[in-house]
Amino acid sequence: MADLTVLHVARGHGFPDDFLETHEQAIARIDIEIESLLRNVRRLQFRKAQHMESIKHYKGLTTLARRLPPELLTCIFEDCIHDGWTRTPLTASHVCSEWRKATRIPTLWSHIYINSDAKDPYRRTLFWLENSKGSPLQITMDVRNDLSQMSGIMDLLLSHIQQWRTFTVNSILLRHANHILSLCNRPAPELRILNVSVVEESLHDLDQPDIDDEHELVGMMGSFPEAPHFHTVRISRNILPSHGTIPSSITNLSIDLMRPSLPVRSSVDKVLRLLEGLPALRNLSIALQYYGEERQFVPALDENRRVVLPELESLVLNGSPDIFRIVSHLTTPSLTRLHLRSTVELNGHAEEETGSYLRQFLERASPPLDLFELHDMDLSLSDLSACLGAVPRLKELCLHESDISDSIIQQLHGPGALCPLLHKLDLRWCGQVTGRALVKLVHARRVSSGDGENHTLLGNGSVPIDSITIINCAFVEEQDIIDLAQTTICRIVMQADDYCRRFGCCQNDRYRRRLELHQIAVMTRTSQNQNGVGKLIA
Repeated sequence: MADLTVLHVARGHGFPDDFLETHEQAIARIDIEIESLLRNVRRLQFRKAQHMESIKHYKGLTTLARRLPPELLTCIFEDCIHDGWTRTPLTASHVCSEWRKATRIPTLWSHIYINSDAKDPYRRTLFWLENSKGSPLQITMDVRNDLSQMSGIMDLLLSHIQQWRTFTVNSILLRHANHILSLCNRPAPELRILNVSVVEESLHDLDQPDIDDEHELVGMMGSFPEAPHFHTVRISRNILPSHGTIPSSITNLSIDLMRPSLPVRSSVDKVLRLLEGLPALRNLSIALQYYGEERQFVPALDENRRVVLPELESLVLNGSPDIFRIVSHLTTPSLTRLHLRSTVELNGHAEEETGSYLRQFLERASPPLDLFELHDMDLSLSDLSACLGAVPRLKELCLHESDISDSIIQQLHGPGALCPLLHKLDLRWCGQVTGRALVKLVHARRVSSGDGENHTLLGNGSVPIDSITIINCAFVEEQDIIDLAQTTICRIVMQADDYCRRFGCCQNDRYRRRLELHQIAVMTRTSQNQNGVGKLIA
């Protein structure tokens, strides 16, 4: 082709018209391909740099971790285990020799997790037991579909029952949980806590007075015959346990009622029958783990029925307003902490019936309350005032979307003040109280000498307010927060273990940002004011 072109030119003819154009187009295509390849090279170089940076970062972390003493590494590993990463000791032992040395501490292997559907759970359990070397055991069993190895695993665990400290059974079906518990008929001298969770249950007449083997945790009745330290039971089910199913020696009982598939009714009488068999209770919690009205509590047949719990110190009731009927039947001479939390949206009206139950309980039983919490429930002004008047030893008042008016705040200071020992206030989503009323309260109960000493009685017999939490209260202004922070500890943020943290309702981010924009939080978060008694925690 090239020779013909040269001959054509030699005879005096020019190049064909499309000859140069063809080569120019070829060059252009090559240039485009080169540019594309260069882009790919640059992209690969960038990805390579990212990987190299990651290697550098993780090598740095590994180098730092290798320098940590074994005791500190063990603490870190234990935190990982408590957060649910049960394979921590096995995984960490493969990192390096120092980590492997840290994982030889037997207590790291004392948290034994058994999943019936996992691959070879028997060998895994045996491996963990061998490495625990006699440490107190915290055992969790997830009983699902494959039960082929459960018998062998239980025999293995029961051979170490002398070491059991905590035993947890999470089962899909009740009969499997009952079977496992029925096998635990040996002495457990170190057992402290039993947790039982059942997911799928058929609903039945929840008011049955007799124990029904098909629907009750009968396996718990004969379990752990000799367990002197066994005092805590936590149950998570759709159905309330019946009288006699829980050992009478239990001092701490927590019942979480899961959301039923259909609306159901529970009986206050059944709760009272259960409590009559538990005279040693010190801490009681009955909670609906959901929001809504799928479960209703039917009133007791005898409204004058009373159950005496002489040792009860803490009572938590979470549920629809009719669950609070329970308190009107209780006599609790040692009660110091009362938490009532509604799971139903407020309708904007005072809950007269709930207020009546609560008022009757406090005025009749006169419990020595230190802490009183109302969550998402409104009492009338007269009921709230009467309740506060019935608890003269109250030290901490917590109100979440449970309104308190300025008139009630005024009753907390001055001659004959309500709750003279009150020194902590936690107010959230309270739509009536004003910031000025709170400022007056704190100033009125302030130690006149200004020495900042907490819990010193004033001339009127009251103690100072040493801490106040304000979150999303509509009529508390920024200037009110400033004034409060100059006199006492003022919080506009949740505590680390706050009940509301799981719901996110009290993050208060917008209000905190507004304060930060005004540089209030910056000035007061790390330093106290000149008097040394005020502080803002944002």
